[in-house]
Amino acid sequence: MKNSKFLLFVAIILLSVSCQQKKITKMQNSQDSIYKVMVQKDSTILDFVSTMNEIQMNMDSIKELQNIVRMDTGSGSEMGVDKKQRIISDISILNEILQENMKKVAELQKKLNASNMKNSALQKSVYILQKQISEKEKEIVLLKGVVSKLNIDVSNLNTELKTAVSVNDDKDKIITTKNEKINNQIVALNTAYYVFGSSRELMDHNIIEKKNGVLGLGRTLVMSKDFDRNYFTKIDIRNLKTIQLFVKKAKIVTVHPEDSYHFIKGDKDIIDNLSIDNPKEFWKTNKYLVIVIN
Repeated sequence: MKNSKFLLFVAIILLSVSCQQKKITKMQNSQDSIYKVMVQKDSTILDFVSTMNEIQMNMDSIKELQNIVRMDTGSGSEMGVDKKQRIISDISILNEILQENMKKVAELQKKLNASNMKNSALQKSVYILQKQISEKEKEIVLLKGVVSKLNIDVSNLNTELKTAVSVNDDKDKIITTKNEKINNQIVALNTAYYVFGSSRELMDHNIIEKKNGVLGLGRTLVMSKDFDRNYFTKIDIRNLKTIQLFVKKAKIVTVHPEDSYHFIKGDKDIIDNLSIDNPKEFWKTNKYLVIVIN
């Protein structure tokens, strides 16, 4: 009998150890998955930063070549064939570096759009690089204008670069328009309206009306279909967390999840304000808030 109890005890111990081992293994697998995601994310960011550094190094090279061309064209001395050839060669290199930078930035933007990362800092850095390249292209077009006045033939290079500048300007306009559209959409998504007042005041302004009931009894207050929108206060739901009331009684007429808000009472059971605990859920069903107070 004692042996049977002992064996049962050992079996229970082994089963418990087995369950614990499974939990440990499951936790370890979960940690490994998280680690892999973090490593992949870090690798992607490092790749972005590396490409940005390459572009910035190219920009520094462009600046140095620009200074060399300016010195050669502004020396005031008679320009020989070798010097003219060197200027043409330098401008050709400038053009090649710019084309390479444009390609790298385009690839960088494509990778950023394709990645799952919503990194505003990286997006801003890419946008700044695009602006720098656009400005640099315009500077080189002006520089070529100075060179062409010295009877140095850079017409082919000018045509190519002017086209590149035009294309990049169009891209800048598209990016600006897209950013404005996104910002407008964000503002619209986070815009809501609220109003509070006595039932008589709100009915006079066609905000609420009485519905249902029998012979005038048991009617409930609901929001009117053709309510006066100008009577509401416009707010940004990201910034509004409380609405001050300081009334004896308050009731929300519009539909909002009950667990997303609560009224805060002060002294003498006065309702000081409405606290919106979960703005995302609170405004999810209705972007208009109507509070009847007494």
